[in-house]
Amino acid sequence: MGFLKYHDRSRFEVFVYSYLTADTVSASNPAYASWIADFESWGCTFRSGIPGIGLPKVLATHKSILLDRIDVLVFNLLVGDYHVLALLRCAPVIVGAIHGKPKGYSMRHLDGTLAADTHSHLDSLARSTFIRQAVDFETLLPADAPGVPLTRRDLAISETAVIVMTSGRDYKFGNANFRKTVERVLTLRPEAVWVLCGLDADFPGKIGISFPSEVSARVRFVPWRKDFVWNVLLPADVVADTFPAGGAFIMFWAMRIARPCASFRSDYLKPFHQLEWSPAFRVVAREDLALPPGDLETLVARVAHLIDDPTARRALGDACKPSVAALDDHARFARDVGDALLDMVRRKQAPRPKP
Repeated sequence: MGFLKYHDRSRFEVFVYSYLTADTVSASNPAYASWIADFESWGCTFRSGIPGIGLPKVLATHKSILLDRIDVLVFNLLVGDYHVLALLRCAPVIVGAIHGKPKGYSMRHLDGTLAADTHSHLDSLARSTFIRQAVDFETLLPADAPGVPLTRRDLAISETAVIVMTSGRDYKFGNANFRKTVERVLTLRPEAVWVLCGLDADFPGKIGISFPSEVSARVRFVPWRKDFVWNVLLPADVVADTFPAGGAFIMFWAMRIARPCASFRSDYLKPFHQLEWSPAFRVVAREDLALPPGDLETLVARVAHLIDDPTARRALGDACKPSVAALDDHARFARDVGDALLDMVRRKQAPRPKP
């Protein structure tokens, strides 16, 4: 979306294709109509999906794109019909944008891929260009979101306690090593309280999340709230990432408001997997501040140290703030994407060396 909105109109004429029909998308996404209006206001031409199924639909879509005489076609997914459509080569240059497991977004026959993540960049099935990500913070989690700020009194936490907070989708809290980490830290540091945000009141029991009595009194469960950043995250003294599936946007927000974060580095010796990655420090280009992959002893020590030392908390919180602020530069992101696409065109057009 960032490239569509901020692309240089003197360099690019942008078409946006939906493989699905307008009725199909509108039925599941009420924002679809406003998206189309946005595309047009950004100077993009929108093409709705052609009715039909299977190969006839693929061939009709292929013909439609050919008529537009596209120079570069970027796919946001490369499975099923999209894979076949890419193989038909509707444009001279075919590119995959990687948004997850590379096998679903790249293939050997592409002219290149775009990756905003180092791990997927390395594992791409075609030649890949790394693009530093841009994040629209205010759109994702607006600062003026309604709601009442969560206070220490609401959580029954004293003013002197140090609050460690972790937020994520409910399934991320099911990892046994994560629960052991919470237990060990709270055992070592009786002055700390750990807040787990993203769990409904009855969910912990459903998946067997429980803690020994000596620490359970210092664990709080908070359901997810849309106003999380400004009304729930602010009381946190330390923010600890989930693992092995790390968080992204919440961690970025924590860094943006100078909260010290604890997260693992990704293990690049393993194939990319969305349930075993830690994008937080990597995307903000401060992976030097992350912990060795899966090193629970170091994680416990890092969180315990941050609980003990307010100066260390301030130092780590301040360290990432400038890098996270750079993620808000959408014009830079659009330039980088545009430059990468033009470079792929030049490579494609360059004469091949004689054998």
